[in-house]
Amino acid sequence: MMHRTMRFLTGLFLLALVALPAASAWATTAGTAANSQIINTATLSSNGVVVASSTVVVTVALVPAQPTVTIASSSGTYQGPNTPFVIDAVIITTNANGPASYTVAPTVSASNNATLPTVSVSGAATFVLGASISTGTSSTTSFTVPSFPFAIDPGNNSASQINGIGVNDDIVFTVGGITYTRKVTAVSNPGTQSATSTAIITFDGTALPSVPGPGTPIYEKQTISLNVLPGTVITSGTPIKVDVQTVVTTPVVASVTVGTSPGSDLSTPNTWITQLPTVDAIKYVRNLTAAGNPSVGGTPFTLNLTYPSGTGVTSTYYRGGVTANKGDVLEYVVVASNTAPTAGGNLSNCFLSDLIPTAFATFYISQYGAVGRDIWYINETGAETFLAAGVTGQATYIAANNPNLVVNVGTGAGSGTPGLLPYSKNVKIFYQVTVK
Repeated sequence: MMHRTMRFLTGLFLLALVALPAASAWATTAGTAANSQIINTATLSSNGVVVASSTVVVTVALVPAQPTVTIASSSGTYQGPNTPFVIDAVIITTNANGPASYTVAPTVSASNNATLPTVSVSGAATFVLGASISTGTSSTTSFTVPSFPFAIDPGNNSASQINGIGVNDDIVFTVGGITYTRKVTAVSNPGTQSATSTAIITFDGTALPSVPGPGTPIYEKQTISLNVLPGTVITSGTPIKVDVQTVVTTPVVASVTVGTSPGSDLSTPNTWITQLPTVDAIKYVRNLTAAGNPSVGGTPFTLNLTYPSGTGVTSTYYRGGVTANKGDVLEYVVVASNTAPTAGGNLSNCFLSDLIPTAFATFYISQYGAVGRDIWYINETGAETFLAAGVTGQATYIAANNPNLVVNVGTGAGSGTPGLLPYSKNVKIFYQVTVK
């Protein structure tokens, strides 16, 4: 009788499941890359031959984490309203264990010497940053990382992308106590499912001084550009300063807020140098009694006037040399000019004022052809109007005040509202007095 012995050997191959942190970065904690396949296979062997097996696959979940965020401010030279914009760089480095979504929401937190500055994201405000972790077979120019079927997360995995990391992405990792930032030059991802399936991430730069050990986190870093507009300058010749802050959010964990204002990550806000306008305000006079005007000299200033004849009458005004007797009528003209070369030199909140010496002269009202035509005004476009000088309005005359004659001039000027004197433009006001 033949005695036969049958031996049964049950082999169990288990891949250790490492506990993952609940809601913090795994940069300082050993962990497993999201989407990794934890494959447990039990086999039944008879006389050294596998006769049955059973496999269970567990996919590692994403563990969200607050990203590392910095923001860099910029500077420029103001050329006009919202011109030019400057670009702030928001640098975001993921700390999650796999591809995670982030949203950037910038705001203007404070400003100085500007009206209505704004900030916006250039490009997409929501994006995905990838991450993975090395296995034990990396090199000084590449990482070996776990692979898994593309169907699990096709948006972040393909033959040339692994866990959201692809060619030209910037990755951050630490080897031998030194943190490196390198650009990905190639990704080889087989997209297969097995306990030993791996992908290769190759990066640029000189070879590392040592091979990255297993469990080295690999984080993607991305720069998001913010367009910062200066608004409109309030006082030319004084810098515009705009503080920007941005909130970066990722699902589950708390948001991160950084800014360019003092006391935040950076101590310098966005700054625009503003041009000091080149401005002249020159006053001329003539005596309507011709004998009071100098026959020669006197620094004459000639204007081709359209009033009162409407046919273009040439009148000459003087900087000096004019004489007057009691009862003579003097006509003054004040010319304010802005010779700045660009809109960055526009001059805001402009008004012309003068002090009529009431002990020697009386303000001559309604002298330009009708009641209420007290001042002849030529604005920055050359358009002519006549203004009444009362206690309110675009022009006011209050004899006891110093100054007693005030005229709001420039674009947008009106009752109680000074105007804008644009670059390369001028305005003129004419008024008359009678000598006592």
